[in-house]
Amino acid sequence: MNIWDDKDGFDFLGLHHRKFPIRKKGGRTFYIMNHVPLKKAMKKMRTKIKEYTEPRHKLYMDIRDLVKGLNRRLQGFKNYYNYPRWERSG
Repeated sequence: MNIWDDKDGFDFLGLHHRKFPIRKKGGRTFYIMNHVPLKKAMKKMRTKIKEYTEPRHKLYMDIRDLVKGLNRRLQGFKNYYNYPRWERSG
């Protein structure tokens, strides 16, 4: 796998890793490795959210409890796929 040109990337642990160019003022270009969730992972998360909200008994739940359960799932998804973004300033 050649990642030095910014056309190829690779999939690992539910993320697609690829080098992206960032253009700064003055015309300088820097390259950073960027990681985005795979389409398959996003589809799986949408399915989990639908499964959580779909049962009929959820219609009678207090909206605060429903939102609390959804936030728990979304926070877990965010924590797994979030990464620190290190950018060179200047």
